[in-house]
Amino acid sequence: MAATTLLTSDQFLALPEEFDQHGNRIKDELIGGEVVKTPPASLLHDLIKNRINELLIEYLHANPQLGLKSLVEIGAQVSLADAFIPDVSVVKRSGLSDTAKQVERKVDAFFELT
Repeated sequence: MAATTLLTSDQFLALPEEFDQHGNRIKDELIGGEVVKTPPASLLHDLIKNRINELLIEYLHANPQLGLKSLVEIGAQVSLADAFIPDVSVVKRSGLSDTAKQVERKVDAFFELT
């Protein structure tokens, strides 16, 4: 059995995104320093995830004093050897990294267009 190269969460979060032959993003997470690929989500899973995010966005827009933001599939450093990509996250606006702020601007721009 070949040895697995372990990564830190910083190294993992700096990796470029990977895409399959159809252009779909390959989702993976870092668990105990190992990159773990996850299977593609079903249509139902994606519909539920997006509905949850829509409801959170509505709630958080109605309550700006909370200083929170809802984001979909953004990398979250949990420890030095663990980084997860949860379906939906609620984060403090003040705690967003530069990358998260870019994603936030994209999400806001999308919802302004719809």
